[in-house]
Amino acid sequence: MGIDAFTDLRPGTPVKVFDLSGNQLAQGRLKAGTAGKVVGNSCTWPLEVHGIPGGATQYGLRIGKQAELTKTREELESGVDLSFGSQ
Repeated sequence: MGIDAFTDLRPGTPVKVFDLSGNQLAQGRLKAGTAGKVVGNSCTWPLEVHGIPGGATQYGLRIGKQAELTKTREELESGVDLSFGSQ
């Protein structure tokens, strides 16, 4: 489970994918199990989202209450590895 500003990060935390106009396209969750690998004071969580429609080159990604990130279609298809905290 996350600490400080990251207490919303835990297995089951919602992962939402948006188009750049702000329309929600898909939703998933952080995977249950381990919190991922810890590097410095950061932690990397595995996540899973299915059903992201094609057609766009960039997507917004929001995990829990964290700030929205912009990722390309290629990044989403190859697997997103996000770290929160300081490294």
